[in-house]
Amino acid sequence: MVGERRRVLVPNRFLTTVDSAGARTQIVLGEDEMAVLKKIPVTIRSESPVNVIVQQYDAQGVRLVLNGRGDVLVAVRDGDFRVGPGATYLANAEAPEEAVADQNRTVGFRIRLNGQLSVPIQAARER
Repeated sequence: MVGERRRVLVPNRFLTTVDSAGARTQIVLGEDEMAVLKKIPVTIRSESPVNVIVQQYDAQGVRLVLNGRGDVLVAVRDGDFRVGPGATYLANAEAPEEAVADQNRTVGFRIRLNGQLSVPIQAARER
């Protein structure tokens, strides 16, 4: 077919900034590019600006790259990454933190930032 173009998925390099005013995502596209946005059930709250890149959100886990200063609250609700009530999850930041999901299928973590930090979140392994 004349004019048909190849579709190629590229990794997410879009930058989201979160602060007390909310979240904003900057999307820069090249010529003949388009973006499809999918809202994921991850909420980040911070009083001071925090830049966020979502490197992974799937059934195996969540991986965020956060850059900022101060306390950041990260909440993950049930979705492609399953969050079950009473299950334990691990955010492996500078100091790994375990948290138990609530009855609303949400698990939350408080992460202290002092610059850039990669934060993988996954179900805790049985011991």
